[in-house]
Amino acid sequence: MSLWRLVYDGDCGLCSRAVDVLRRWDRAGRLEFVPFQTLASRPDLASVAPEAARTAVQLVSPTGEVRAGADAAAPLLRLLPGAAPLRALLSLPGANRAAWRVYNWVARNRHRLPGARPHCAVNAGTEVGER
Repeated sequence: MSLWRLVYDGDCGLCSRAVDVLRRWDRAGRLEFVPFQTLASRPDLASVAPEAARTAVQLVSPTGEVRAGADAAAPLLRLLPGAAPLRALLSLPGANRAAWRVYNWVARNRHRLPGARPHCAVNAGTEVGER
């Protein structure tokens, strides 16, 4: 089985906590979690731009297709058993736009959220994707 790779900010407490949850949900072992800080040592992830990974989570399919930010949510949830209710929410009209609003709100405010570390303030105010 080919792995999907989720590239995230390994220095962000909120991101690391989210990855811990996703690890537990990934009972089939279909995901590899890769801190963007290690991209230089990962030639298999050359399709992921370090600057893009610095500002948004990147989901890389086994074929190399990259989805970023809230656009990664639907394919990510398809990989996780038990995520059907969340997948159903994302299939509703306007859900992708709402997902981007939530994603950007979290990105702007992650330094204020539980689990934040000083590093989380570095990209505070950064927005990516659909608004």
